[in-house]
Amino acid sequence: MLFTNEIKTKFSLCPSPYSANLDPFLMYSMFLRTLLPAEIKADLNRLKSGQVNMIQLTPVTDMIEQTPTPCDDKVIGAKPDFFTEGVMGAIAAELGDIFGYKEQNGFVIHDIFPIPGLEHSQTGANSKSVLSFHSDGSTHPIITPDYLILYCIKPDRAACNHISFLPDLLQHMPGDLFQILTQDRFAHQVDIELAVENKNSFVIQPIILREGNELILKYDGDLVTGLDKESEQAITELNALIAKTAVEVHNQANSVLILNNKKAVHARSAFDPRFDGTDRWLQSAFVSKTPLPNGHVIDIQDRLGLNVPSHAKTTARDDILAY
Repeated sequence: MLFTNEIKTKFSLCPSPYSANLDPFLMYSMFLRTLLPAEIKADLNRLKSGQVNMIQLTPVTDMIEQTPTPCDDKVIGAKPDFFTEGVMGAIAAELGDIFGYKEQNGFVIHDIFPIPGLEHSQTGANSKSVLSFHSDGSTHPIITPDYLILYCIKPDRAACNHISFLPDLLQHMPGDLFQILTQDRFAHQVDIELAVENKNSFVIQPIILREGNELILKYDGDLVTGLDKESEQAITELNALIAKTAVEVHNQANSVLILNNKKAVHARSAFDPRFDGTDRWLQSAFVSKTPLPNGHVIDIQDRLGLNVPSHAKTTARDDILAY
């Protein structure tokens, strides 16, 4: 839904989140949270209560972003205002605590656009290769996002989101496959954007885990391997189920997609970048449902205050037994 002109003006005054001092952005986000329309708050409450695992807000503004799409991380934050960041900050404040990974770029807002030379990488900067099904931060040893917020600044018609939800997977999943996926028989390679301790480090954990009273999903199709032939076959069967149950979700300019990151995996189709300032440009933000005691930028080298999940064991490639 379109914001009123008065609300758009206030969101446009949002302080920059691309700063070492996040306090102005965080405080203003709490104020902007109070300005969110009742319909948006109702949708977010449905997400928080578990009634749904995805919501897509229709365009919140009809303003067309005039800033050229970046093609270099060095120019992040070079915008005339931070309206889009304010929208994401307000939504994050309604859901919990916004955070980012220091190893990624140290910001709580992550800009996603194609970068020359990374067209076939396993990062959000890729374009010409399919981005495989994954849940964000699934192998981070400190914290995995509860929610993922994606604001589309500029879409690309060829780039389509494909999303599969854990309840749908469980509905179609044979019992023996479920049993294997809930066991510590999978090596999750730490994302190259996060692997600062050891570029070949792995987390040994299930793919489907229990967190409190709920089942959650942690998976990245490019980074997870089975530790034996049976678990490798389980991954093959899981991938087939994901493809079978996935739905297509298209981005529109100024639409906002919000996922329960622990109940879904998402992928993106390939597209051809132009590198002319008109390319696809999204922004993402991670949200934790629980308060963050040590700040909003998570440093993998400073684990004080947040414990590594008991189900996750970090190891090096050489420690993984071949079969």
